[in-house]
Amino acid sequence: MSGAGTSTAAADGPSDVGTRGPFALAALLGVVVFALLAARLDFVCDDAYITFRYARNWADCHGLGYHVGTDAPVEGYSEFVWALLVGVGMKLGIAPEIASRVVSYAAGAALVVLVARASARRFGPSAPATVGATLFAASAPPISAWSSGGMATMPAVTLGFGLFLAATRRVPEAVSIARAAALPAVLASALALTRADGALQVALVLGPLIALGAASTERRRGAVVALAAAIVSASAFGMHVLWRSATYGDWMPNTARVKLGFSARATERGLDYVLWNLYSMPGIALAVAHGL
Repeated sequence: MSGAGTSTAAADGPSDVGTRGPFALAALLGVVVFALLAARLDFVCDDAYITFRYARNWADCHGLGYHVGTDAPVEGYSEFVWALLVGVGMKLGIAPEIASRVVSYAAGAALVVLVARASARRFGPSAPATVGATLFAASAPPISAWSSGGMATMPAVTLGFGLFLAATRRVPEAVSIARAAALPAVLASALALTRADGALQVALVLGPLIALGAASTERRRGAVVALAAAIVSASAFGMHVLWRSATYGDWMPNTARVKLGFSARATERGLDYVLWNLYSMPGIALAVAHGL
């Protein structure tokens, strides 16, 4: 019994008595700051209207195609689950500009709360550290801006962070592998199907955990959980690829073929993108340096 209690405490981190106050304060301040900045940066990206059109045709029972009645449709969107969710909203009479932003704002707020909760568990009763970490995320312009936009950017980020937290949580011996892997498997599958690059993000989260488990006995149980989640998400992604091939005649979306590639011009654009982000938010570089 004492062993089980120790495992549970290790899984939960510091006691709730020590984390409840810092978590509540950080979450409240973070959500307020996030909401104010998100309202200031609210917009709808032009790329979102591509997905909106696919969603409209799907909602009208014409399939996920840009043109109605086309014999050979092209997958010109990059967010499969997102297109379906927006389409469901359209079926319910909700405009895509509204539905997409409501879900994205909810995902952004959930991300801030998750950061607050994770920080409180990690730092324990240290309120300044918990509040500071949460406000850093809540005040990040990319997070607030892309909580609107009409695209699946923020839901994917929240799914990825949630997957990281769920997959790295210590699993007590009393909990079965199947039960422990259920939440990571659901989050990984949702992420893999939300964006075209979602499967890569899943691999970046679960891959290191599996590798660490293979090299460390202490991490073996967590690695098995990560492996189980990876298998489930890979199966879901594989079925989607088969459906994509049957529907569009290609194993990858057309957007990936257009955007991917290595050239001097592509490298220059990528570097400009990275430098512009560092210019608009210098804290990113500080966070990376501090993490190292």
